[in-house]
Amino acid sequence: MKITKEEIPYSQEEEILLRLHQITPQIAAFLEKIQSKDYQILASSKDNRFLWLKKEDIYYFDSVDDKVFLYAKKEVYSVKKKLYELEEELPSSFLRSSKAQIVNLDKIERFAPAFSGRFQAWLDNGEKIIISRQYVPELKKKLGLSKEEEK
Repeated sequence: MKITKEEIPYSQEEEILLRLHQITPQIAAFLEKIQSKDYQILASSKDNRFLWLKKEDIYYFDSVDDKVFLYAKKEVYSVKKKLYELEEELPSSFLRSSKAQIVNLDKIERFAPAFSGRFQAWLDNGEKIIISRQYVPELKKKLGLSKEEEK
């Protein structure tokens, strides 16, 4: 079987074209995963393997030097999408925590105030991240702690 990959600009819509003699059960399962809401994040590992990750397995996304990385419990993957694209499609359990980061609120064990209005968050895999003061109001709103919701 011949496999052809082509990187395209972000301005073009991504597509998958399969030209097959028949759809095998394995290919049908692959197509189901692609179309499933549980498997929306396509990531690549260090050894250039591509895999689908469930959103509940994602701890956070981090942007470094115009590259976006997905952090799972113990692994780090590369993602082709930009943070703003991910932010649009991720469920409400994800929060922009800084200009370069999006965190899964379901993976946070505890919070604590930090300097200059920021918050620290400890994830259940032992990592610690900072939530910028610009995004603290949204965090409080999602947690039901904002003063607007008390009125």
